[in-house]
Amino acid sequence: MIKIGPATCLPTRYAEDRDRVIREIRGSTTYPDGTARNLPLPPHYGLPLCMASKSAVALPEVEEDTSNQLQPLYHVILLNDEDHTYDYVIEMLQKIFGFTESKALSHAVEVDTKGTTILLTCELEKAEHKRDLIHSFGPDWRLPRSLGSMAAVVEPAAG
Repeated sequence: MIKIGPATCLPTRYAEDRDRVIREIRGSTTYPDGTARNLPLPPHYGLPLCMASKSAVALPEVEEDTSNQLQPLYHVILLNDEDHTYDYVIEMLQKIFGFTESKALSHAVEVDTKGTTILLTCELEKAEHKRDLIHSFGPDWRLPRSLGSMAAVVEPAAG
C-alpha cells in the first residue's frame, strides 16, 4: 500500500487486478442444466480503491527480541576474615542487600563457620555491583585492627 496524504490507496496495477476479478465474478456462470445466471458480488468486492488510513491494516515488523532471553547467572560470595565483627557483617548485609536481621545473622554465621556464604545469585552486572558495594563498605569501626572492607567474589552459578 502507498500512503498518499490522509488516505491509503492501492497502486494502479492492483486496482486493475481488482477490476478484472470483479468482471469475472459478475460474468455469467453456466450451470449443468445449461442456464446462465449473473452472480451477485460478495460484499468485500465493493471496496473503494482508496480507504481512510484509520481503516488500513498495517502488518507488524518482526524483529528477533533478545531481551527475554535468559542471561547467565552469577553468585556473589562473601569471604570470611577475622577483622570484622558479627555486628559489622549484619549491618553491611542489611544495608547492601536489604536482608532482615535474622537472614543477615544466618549469613554471618555461615561465613564464620564455613569460610564463605552465597549472598545473591543474579545477572553479572548486578553481581559485580553488589560485590563492589561490599568492597567499598569500609572498615569495622568496632575493631581497631580492621583496616578495610570485607572481601567478596563473583563466580558463575552452576547451570
